[in-house]
Amino acid sequence: MKNILFASHSASRTGAPLLLLEIATLLAKQGYACSFVLGDFGPLEAEFRKIGPTSVEPLYPSELKYWREIKRIRSRIAFLKSVKPDLFYCNTIHPAKWLLYARMLGIPTVTHVHELGMGFATLTGVEHWLVRKYSGRFIAVSDAVKNYLVAEQGIDAERISVVRAGIRVDEFSSTHSDEAKKSLDIDGSIVIGTVGRITPMKGSDLFLELAARVKAQNIGAAVKFLVVATTDDKEFYNNFRKEINTKMLHDDIVIVENATDVKKYYAAMDIYVSTAREDPFPLVVLEAMASGLPVAAFGVGGIPEMVSPETGILVDALNVGPLADSITELIRSPERRSALGTAARKRMQDQFDLSRNVARITEVIEGAS
Repeated sequence: MKNILFASHSASRTGAPLLLLEIATLLAKQGYACSFVLGDFGPLEAEFRKIGPTSVEPLYPSELKYWREIKRIRSRIAFLKSVKPDLFYCNTIHPAKWLLYARMLGIPTVTHVHELGMGFATLTGVEHWLVRKYSGRFIAVSDAVKNYLVAEQGIDAERISVVRAGIRVDEFSSTHSDEAKKSLDIDGSIVIGTVGRITPMKGSDLFLELAARVKAQNIGAAVKFLVVATTDDKEFYNNFRKEINTKMLHDDIVIVENATDVKKYYAAMDIYVSTAREDPFPLVVLEAMASGLPVAAFGVGGIPEMVSPETGILVDALNVGPLADSITELIRSPERRSALGTAARKRMQDQFDLSRNVARITEVIEGAS
């Protein structure tokens, strides 16, 4: 199969679209013709256009539910006929409606699943059915996702291939510098960092609770909290900012909003933290580990498949107190932080480089029928 049409729910600088961009870039270098249909505009749109023809077709136009789709059936089918893909690749479950149109035209389909329960909860019943019924093959980003698909969605395990996400490890530096901290006016501090969307699923509110607990322990060292944030959920983000003031953290937290390149911010961190309530396989944790950072996180979703005891600390989900205690111990032990970070970088090089990821996805693509 050489002509692949990828459907992405958005062109945002978030995990699934970023991973798709990397995958398609490498597939194009292998000789695959890649084209894209995006569910929304965004900063990655121009990058997709560099790889191949790209169209923006809103997933949820502002019209009466169902009618908005019925009136587009003919145009969507005409679009697929014009592209003539050998394979339709649904990157995330959200563009599920396209699976039906692909199957109507006899086009093989693959669905790359980056979601667990909270992600599936956003779908309608019809969309749930479309994902199950019209996905020929599934790629799950973690064992946790595969287990969820089998146990909760009733999908045959034989239809699912687990391909853990990867990154270009050599693009991340394991050198941490005072200059990186100085540029943020946090030099001289131990920096606890996190990267990602400010949302309930990512546990952004729990990060603030964690920060308050660590601050209250009076460690005897200057500690700052760095949040490199995507702030699309404006209502939740506004509440997040209010909570910073409520918890008297306004002098302790530095927020970088909607950065186009997050790599340089890892260099300012000493410890990376994830307080996600649910996370199938977060790229930001891979990036932090590739940057030589120890990771402290809740052991949810696919995170235990990334973080081993040699590379970080995992505690039970939503258990903020023990997580704060673990971070305090790391703050007091620079030798352990260094050892965990070195092991994290090596684990990324050995197991999670993007080339491994794309080789496995190529196998699935070639085997789809």
